[in-house]
Amino acid sequence: MRYFGLRGIFLLIALTICISSCNTSKNQNEIDLSDFGCVNIIKEIGGQVYVLNATTSSVHILKEGRLVLFRDIDIDGRDFVLDFDIAGAKVYYSNTYDEIFVSSGSNIEDTIKVLNPDRIAVKGSNLFVTSRKAEDSWFYIRSVDAETGALLRTVSMNDEAVSGMTFSKISIAVNSNRLWALNNLRKRVEVYNFELELMEN
Repeated sequence: MRYFGLRGIFLLIALTICISSCNTSKNQNEIDLSDFGCVNIIKEIGGQVYVLNATTSSVHILKEGRLVLFRDIDIDGRDFVLDFDIAGAKVYYSNTYDEIFVSSGSNIEDTIKVLNPDRIAVKGSNLFVTSRKAEDSWFYIRSVDAETGALLRTVSMNDEAVSGMTFSKISIAVNSNRLWALNNLRKRVEVYNFELELMEN
């Protein structure tokens, strides 16, 4: 009976440790964002996970189960940012005032004027930008020179005109030498080269 009592105590201790460790690992897989502001983008870039807090125009990096501030820019009252991408030391932010901000710190170092921006992707000197809302019933992906701001090409993303105040249904990502577009207007994933030519399967 005494042996069973000791064994029971050891089993209880082992069970407590197991439950405790399960709770810890569960907490590490969940991040409370209730006091974080408006989070509208999460991205994997270079093997790291980043989150955009649009309310504070800040980018956070996921480290050891928690979000740590990566970049925080001072926008001086302009509307909150919509998307971001990272290329080397530079962070690019799309903004509702027809602007792409470029920064390698907390200050905006350059502003690229792009009509109606929403989602962005950067690869080298290529900056790809989708339309936030319909422009005379059409949505586009634009290719812009990230160094000069020159518009290189514009490609329509819908086959039929849309009506009313319709907002973007397009997400983009760059992988190697390809631009991937989740085009819900055509209900398909499309692959483009950097000249915005649709690639064949």
